[in-house]
Amino acid sequence: MDLISSRYRKPKGRPTKRRNMLAENSKKRWQKSSKTVDEKNSNSMRACCFGNVFICAQHANNGPKNICQMHAQLIREIQRVEEKMLEMSRQAAIEAQVKVDASLKIRKYLIGLVLDFEVLSKYCHNCVVAGRDIGVDSAEFHIWQK
Repeated sequence: MDLISSRYRKPKGRPTKRRNMLAENSKKRWQKSSKTVDEKNSNSMRACCFGNVFICAQHANNGPKNICQMHAQLIREIQRVEEKMLEMSRQAAIEAQVKVDASLKIRKYLIGLVLDFEVLSKYCHNCVVAGRDIGVDSAEFHIWQK
Protein backbone atom coordinates (compact mmCIF):
# COMPACT_ATOMS: atom_id res chain seq x y z
CA MET A 1 0.00 0.00 0.00
CA ASP A 2 1.36 3.42 -0.95
CA LEU A 3 2.05 5.94 1.79
CA ILE A 4 1.06 8.87 -0.44
CA SER A 5 -2.30 9.06 -2.16
CA SER A 6 -1.88 9.27 -5.92
CA ARG A 7 -4.93 11.49 -6.33
CA TYR A 8 -4.30 14.24 -3.79
CA ARG A 9 -0.57 13.85 -3.03
CA LYS A 10 -1.25 13.84 0.69
CA PRO A 11 0.07 11.33 3.21
CA LYS A 12 -2.44 8.59 3.93
CA GLY A 13 -3.50 8.01 7.47
CA ARG A 14 -1.61 8.99 10.56
CA PRO A 15 2.17 9.65 10.43
CA THR A 16 4.43 7.04 11.97
CA LYS A 17 5.98 7.42 15.42
CA ARG A 18 9.38 7.99 13.86
CA ARG A 19 8.15 10.89 11.73
CA ASN A 20 6.41 12.46 14.72
CA MET A 21 9.59 12.12 16.78
CA LEU A 22 11.74 13.69 14.05
CA ALA A 23 9.28 16.57 13.63
CA GLU A 24 9.24 17.27 17.38
CA ASN A 25 13.04 17.13 17.62
CA SER A 26 13.45 19.59 14.76
CA LYS A 27 10.94 21.97 16.37
CA LYS A 28 12.85 21.80 19.67
CA ARG A 29 16.16 22.37 17.89
CA TRP A 30 14.84 25.44 16.06
CA GLN A 31 13.37 26.91 19.24
CA LYS A 32 16.59 26.33 21.17
CA SER A 33 18.82 27.86 18.50
CA SER A 34 16.59 30.89 17.98
CA LYS A 35 16.60 31.69 21.72
CA THR A 36 20.38 31.46 22.05
CA VAL A 37 21.02 33.51 18.92
CA ASP A 38 18.54 36.21 19.96
CA GLU A 39 20.04 36.56 23.42
CA LYS A 40 23.75 36.38 22.66
CA ASN A 41 24.35 37.66 19.14
CA SER A 42 21.49 39.99 18.30
CA ASN A 43 23.70 43.11 18.32
CA SER A 44 26.50 41.60 16.24
CA MET A 45 24.10 40.14 13.68
CA ARG A 46 22.32 43.45 13.16
CA ALA A 47 25.35 45.11 11.56
CA CYS A 48 26.18 42.47 8.97
CA CYS A 49 22.94 40.71 7.97
CA PHE A 50 19.79 42.41 6.76
CA GLY A 51 17.74 39.46 5.50
CA ASN A 52 18.05 37.42 8.68
CA VAL A 53 14.92 35.89 10.21
CA PHE A 54 15.92 36.84 13.74
CA ILE A 55 16.44 40.49 12.86
CA CYS A 56 13.08 40.69 11.07
CA ALA A 57 11.38 39.21 14.13
CA GLN A 58 13.19 41.65 16.38
CA HIS A 59 12.13 44.60 14.20
CA ALA A 60 8.55 43.34 14.22
CA ASN A 61 8.48 43.15 18.03
CA ASN A 62 10.03 46.45 19.04
CA GLY A 63 10.66 48.35 15.81
CA PRO A 64 8.42 50.44 13.59
CA LYS A 65 4.91 49.05 13.14
CA ASN A 66 4.43 50.22 9.56
CA ILE A 67 6.06 48.17 6.78
CA CYS A 68 7.05 51.36 4.94
CA GLN A 69 8.87 52.65 8.02
CA MET A 70 10.66 49.34 8.44
CA HIS A 71 11.68 49.35 4.77
CA ALA A 72 12.96 52.93 5.03
CA GLN A 73 14.92 52.07 8.16
CA LEU A 74 16.57 49.09 6.45
CA ILE A 75 17.49 51.27 3.45
CA ARG A 76 19.10 53.81 5.80
CA GLU A 77 21.11 51.06 7.52
CA ILE A 78 22.31 49.74 4.16
CA GLN A 79 23.36 53.25 3.11
CA ARG A 80 25.30 53.72 6.37
CA VAL A 81 27.16 50.46 5.80
CA GLU A 82 27.96 51.43 2.19
CA GLU A 83 29.27 54.83 3.36
CA LYS A 84 31.52 53.12 5.91
CA MET A 85 32.86 50.76 3.25
CA LEU A 86 33.59 53.67 0.88
CA GLU A 87 35.35 55.58 3.65
CA MET A 88 37.49 52.55 4.48
CA SER A 89 38.42 52.08 0.81
CA ARG A 90 39.40 55.76 0.53
CA GLN A 91 41.65 55.44 3.56
CA ALA A 92 43.27 52.29 2.18
CA ALA A 93 44.16 54.00 -1.12
CA ILE A 94 46.61 56.46 0.48
CA GLU A 95 49.80 54.99 1.82
CA ALA A 96 52.19 57.12 3.89
CA GLN A 97 55.82 56.43 4.56
CA VAL A 98 57.61 58.08 7.49
CA LYS A 99 61.37 58.17 7.98
CA VAL A 100 62.88 58.50 11.45
CA ASP A 101 66.41 58.38 12.76
CA ALA A 102 67.35 54.67 12.73
CA SER A 103 70.26 54.99 15.18
CA LEU A 104 67.96 56.24 17.91
CA LYS A 105 65.38 53.60 17.07
CA ILE A 106 67.98 50.82 17.44
CA ARG A 107 68.94 52.14 20.86
CA LYS A 108 65.20 52.15 21.75
CA TYR A 109 64.91 55.89 22.16
CA LEU A 110 61.57 57.23 21.03
CA ILE A 111 61.51 60.73 19.65
CA GLY A 112 58.60 62.73 18.31
CA LEU A 113 60.61 64.23 15.45
CA VAL A 114 59.76 63.21 11.91
CA LEU A 115 62.68 63.75 9.56
CA ASP A 116 60.90 63.25 6.24
CA PHE A 117 57.65 61.91 4.85
CA GLU A 118 56.18 61.17 1.45
CA VAL A 119 52.74 60.14 0.24
CA LEU A 120 52.68 57.18 -2.12
CA SER A 121 49.93 56.87 -4.69
CA LYS A 122 48.75 53.68 -6.37
CA TYR A 123 48.35 55.52 -9.70
CA CYS A 124 51.48 56.22 -11.78
CA HIS A 125 50.97 58.23 -14.96
CA ASN A 126 54.27 57.10 -16.53
CA CYS A 127 53.41 53.43 -15.90
CA VAL A 128 50.00 53.83 -17.55
CA VAL A 129 51.47 55.56 -20.62
CA ALA A 130 54.27 52.99 -20.97
CA GLY A 131 51.80 50.14 -20.54
CA ARG A 132 49.60 51.59 -23.27
CA ASP A 133 52.52 52.17 -25.67
CA ILE A 134 54.59 49.03 -25.10
CA GLY A 135 51.88 46.65 -23.91
CA VAL A 136 51.35 45.48 -20.36
CA ASP A 137 52.03 41.78 -21.10
CA SER A 138 55.28 42.33 -23.02
CA ALA A 139 58.71 41.51 -21.59
CA GLU A 140 59.98 45.04 -22.33
CA PHE A 141 57.35 46.55 -20.06
CA HIS A 142 58.33 44.29 -17.15
CA ILE A 143 62.02 45.15 -17.64
CA TRP A 144 61.18 48.87 -17.82
CA GLN A 145 59.00 48.69 -14.72
CA LYS A 146 61.78 47.17 -12.59
